[in-house]
Amino acid sequence: MNKKKILIADDSLIVLKALELKLKAAGYETTSATDGSDALEKAAKVHPDLVIMDINFPPDISQGGVVWDGFRIIEWMRHTGSTGTAPSIIITSDEIEKHRSRALAAGAVAVFQKPISLPALMETIKECLQECPQLR
Repeated sequence: MNKKKILIADDSLIVLKALELKLKAAGYETTSATDGSDALEKAAKVHPDLVIMDINFPPDISQGGVVWDGFRIIEWMRHTGSTGTAPSIIITSDEIEKHRSRALAAGAVAVFQKPISLPALMETIKECLQECPQLR
């Protein structure tokens, strides 16, 4: 049985580690990214089945200060084909209503506000990956 691959992109190492531990314990394979360029590079390499994406990132210092936000990263992943039809889940410390319509327009299946309800997030991931068997 192939493990489903989940890309987690967040500039908070605490959030990344917490999500990695929870997802690995649930049997998923995880890849983490801390900025937009890192997320794009890793998505192209692993072709994730699902993406968990923060919205706010500091400028990528390694890429000359490119300013990414989660929406722009998701759009670029879809444009390059690195995530195929993989669904995205948005996570943010902002009020979710501020971003809900843009998240849905970008193809996100859900939006979670930090601190994230891990049981709700895990249920959303499980449902999405079960309902999307055509994913890689």
